[in-house]
Amino acid sequence: MRVKPKIFNIQHSIFTQIVLIAMALLVGGCGFFRSPEKERCHRLLPREQVTEILLDMYLLEGYLSDRQNYYPQTRDSVDYYFAAIFHKHGLSHAEFRQALDCYLLHADEMMAIHEELLNRLTIQMTEADAELEQFLQRQQQMQQSDSMLTDSMEVDFMRR
Repeated sequence: MRVKPKIFNIQHSIFTQIVLIAMALLVGGCGFFRSPEKERCHRLLPREQVTEILLDMYLLEGYLSDRQNYYPQTRDSVDYYFAAIFHKHGLSHAEFRQALDCYLLHADEMMAIHEELLNRLTIQMTEADAELEQFLQRQQQMQQSDSMLTDSMEVDFMRR
């Protein structure tokens, strides 16, 4: 049986201590990189307001992308349109960006915002589809009444 020299045991012990200290510093230092508290995000901008602003932005993006097909110069005015959204909500782009960056560090918060956006967009699409259907029915009724009027005018004209 061979006995290890005492120097190796001391070096091994020092190496182990250095590794343990490094790991302790690493784990303790993670607090420095920890995301801000959710409450801080809510103080910057309530989740409901972030949702409202993002909803306005999504609707604006849809409008602008549709409009761009007919008016290519629309993209030149995008900053103006987004500035109007921030003005409507009473904050600057920088304030919104800071709050959004904070929320992006919390997956559960962003998931809640995303779900609320999907719900609201679905409701708005359903309402828009219903309005379109009503409009088309009114148009069809008007065309039918116009054709009935035209038919009756032809009959009256033929009688004379």
